[in-house]
Amino acid sequence: FASVYLAPIKLGFPPQEFKVLIDTGSEVLWVKSNACANCPRYNRLGSAASSTAGSLPCSNQFCAAATRTAATHCVSHQCSYTIQYADGSGTSGLYMTDRFYLSSISPDSMVASSSALVVFG
Repeated sequence: FASVYLAPIKLGFPPQEFKVLIDTGSEVLWVKSNACANCPRYNRLGSAASSTAGSLPCSNQFCAAATRTAATHCVSHQCSYTIQYADGSGTSGLYMTDRFYLSSISPDSMVASSSALVVFG
């Protein structure tokens, strides 16, 4: 029995809402970008629409640690990745950084929001 878990998050500034798949087989959070020619036209992240988005340079410590795996490499001084899943599907692209917003509801129905700079693909 396979289950799919989706979580609503917001990325960028101003925040753009996405529903992301919670993937237990990979540590990479990935989001479709406007540059993806073969991706569905909905739910794409446009880096031009976010004032806080940026590509991850190869000199970043996250990229340096990730390049120890075969899935991460440098292309034109930008940290990129290729991930193949057991079912034959996969994803590839550039690692990006941006603001990640997450809201939670406490037992007393109060909504708390927080944000952090994250790396995603």
